[in-house]
Amino acid sequence: MGRADRVVFLVLACIAWSYVIARAVLVPVVHDEANVFYMFTLTGDFIPFVTKWDAANHFVFDALAQVSYFFFGQSLVALRMWSVLSFVVYAWYLWRSGEWFRSTFIRWCAWAGLLCVPFMIEFFSLARGYGLGLGFWTMALYHLVAFAKTRGNGD
Repeated sequence: MGRADRVVFLVLACIAWSYVIARAVLVPVVHDEANVFYMFTLTGDFIPFVTKWDAANHFVFDALAQVSYFFFGQSLVALRMWSVLSFVVYAWYLWRSGEWFRSTFIRWCAWAGLLCVPFMIEFFSLARGYGLGLGFWTMALYHLVAFAKTRGNGD
């Protein structure tokens, strides 16, 4: 991958991140976010097997939201900052995974599809825990494939 790939990918990722930030700032709080915030983050009842069983209870996200709530209070910044920041992890590991594709055309199709499809990047603009999960899933997938390619022998 050359310099042109780096520049174009960086521009594309910055545009996508700008979209995520704009959505995070402009979209009012939705029901799922309010539910997570009032039922888990504020109460601190997000420990697995202790709290009620709810699909919106994302343990790591709730723990991080408590930290941001402590510093920023009850605001959109406190609710959504971890999802927005996890987009950086997602974009970084998408870039790194581009080395897997020998074909420039296929690489760019994959990058464009994963960076520009609103359904995909919408996860990063709301406080639901899915953006955090997707960012770290992308990191884990990259390292799993890298480990499998070297067979864990350090090459």
